[in-house]
Amino acid sequence: MAAPELVGAYPRPPALVESSQLVRVEALGQLLAESRRSLRVLETFHPPTYYLPPEAVRQELLLPNSGASFCEWKGVARYSDVVVDAGDFISKFLGRKGASRAGNAIAAKRAG
Repeated sequence: MAAPELVGAYPRPPALVESSQLVRVEALGQLLAESRRSLRVLETFHPPTYYLPPEAVRQELLLPNSGASFCEWKGVARYSDVVVDAGDFISKFLGRKGASRAGNAIAAKRAG
């Protein structure tokens, strides 16, 4: 068994690390995303954040909404609702990052 990670030991500025660990995202009883090709953002005193490639996400379950947020490192995030049927949804469930240092680093790692 691997030793637990200590979020206080994560770097500042954050590190971007490739991962082949299986990442599954389930919502409302549906598999929303699954991939063994993700990127982890490791930021001091924050739990790891996983970024999955767009093709790993079931886009047909997403409906873009007007929500947005900003991070100086990750840039602008725009949100989508998860909609399984007309009466079963989760608002602002999924964020998509725009152009930023993290977005550019993700694109560079994928291209390299």
